Amino acid sequence: MNIKEAVEILKEKGVRITPQRQALLKIFADNKSYTARQVAEFLRPIYPGFSYDTVYRNLKLFCQLGILGETMAPDGVARYSLNTGEHHHYFTCLRCGVKVALESCPMEESKIKLSKKIGSITYHRFELFGECKSCEEGKK
Repeated sequence: MNIKEAVEILKEKGVRITPQRQALLKIFADNKSYTARQVAEFLRPIYPGFSYDTVYRNLKLFCQLGILGETMAPDGVARYSLNTGEHHHYFTCLRCGVKVALESCPMEESKIKLSKKIGSITYHRFELFGECKSCEEGKK
């Protein structure tokens, strides 16, 4: 998904396209993931009245509309990124927020074996978190 497609979804669902919402969406154009706090910090210089609560509500709305995806990091903080609409699993760098799609689904083989033992599996989630190579090399 790109920003233009996201705006079209908002229009289709009757959601007002405000400059603040457009600015919020543009943050995700780099295909990285961000916390609600990071998004609020990006927007604060441009829209000082755009509160953390408003950012959070808009992020949740965008998730409900399928524009953004939400993943829960090990520290319990949700991270948001543009929804690709494809079945992918990701590695997310906890320092810089870069999000890298894994080439294959590591759960497919396990899913087949587990389904035989426990029943039909209709959904799964597999997330990897850590530091990307660039961040690791920057520490040296």
